[in-house]
Amino acid sequence: MGKIQLYKDQASYVTDVPNIFIDRYMTRANGEYVKVFLYLLRCMNKPQADFSITGFADHFDYTESDVLRALRYWEKGKLLRLEYDSENALSGICILEEAFLPDRVAETEAALDRSAYAGTSTPVRTDALPETKSREYSPAEISRFCEESDIAEMIFVSEQYLGRNLSPTDLNHIFYWYDQLHFSVDLIEYLIEHCVSREHTSFYYMNRIAEDLASRNIQDVDVAKEALRQSSEIYQTVFRAFGIRGRSITPVEQEYITRWSDVMGFSLEMIEEACKRTIQSAHEPSFPYADSILKNWKKKGITTLVAVRKSDELFRKEKQSKEQAAVKPTNFSNFRQRNTDYDALEQELIKRSMQ
Repeated sequence: MGKIQLYKDQASYVTDVPNIFIDRYMTRANGEYVKVFLYLLRCMNKPQADFSITGFADHFDYTESDVLRALRYWEKGKLLRLEYDSENALSGICILEEAFLPDRVAETEAALDRSAYAGTSTPVRTDALPETKSREYSPAEISRFCEESDIAEMIFVSEQYLGRNLSPTDLNHIFYWYDQLHFSVDLIEYLIEHCVSREHTSFYYMNRIAEDLASRNIQDVDVAKEALRQSSEIYQTVFRAFGIRGRSITPVEQEYITRWSDVMGFSLEMIEEACKRTIQSAHEPSFPYADSILKNWKKKGITTLVAVRKSDELFRKEKQSKEQAAVKPTNFSNFRQRNTDYDALEQELIKRSMQ
């Protein structure tokens, strides 16, 4: 008897999603990245359909850059492989099944955590990190730390925030902050609470925030709250002014924002104004363009919106004066007007006609 072909007369209405992705990988990623990966699986389920980055972006009302950024995130996590042609154009996407094997989970999670650095939502300074480097604590050292009542309570609270037990790697990060960065128990609890509340549960991400605080010698909880609040507020203000949505801030953009606020010393309202003017002039988000505006204001000593308005008015008047001076006189403009009394002339003509 010959081979029998098995098939159904309808397309599949179900897309399979690996449980490991839902249980482990999805919780680490930006929500927009998760949507891109799930839709990618959906597209894999209908190979007969046309696929393009443009179509992908249109489906979610994203930019093509947003889609590519999400794909690169999953590539760095080794969940997929991006393939390129001879002209370096994206030509293929391959889902790597080994990423979903139980013995590869730890490796993939570590790769995703490293990849998450590029998506931090709080601008982090990297120019003045402390010289102290994290070291591996032995099981005996970890046990000694955990014997201290305040640390044991902190670990319990942290596990409640995260909704899971802390791993030895997680504890190593915490003890680095406590032992080498000299953070108090209260500051560590706040750091974890702050990150988790913003859906960042990666300890690699938290470590970047911790080292940023340490680089600014911030040890007090209230000071840390204000510093992180300001960073988050600047980030949100810039993205809102630029009309950017659906993605996280990049390291290059972090550097711009940090320079504007910390180095150049501009207020939030001045930074927002520069971003708005960028959109009005360039018609698209451009950090370099906004940077040039702020540099010009810095050079002129303009530090307030009132000073900006005065500078605008002065520029307008100077421009108007130059335009008027540039107008060349014509024969018509040199014509001397006659001062004729037309009413008297009309009466004179009537008088003559009657005679």
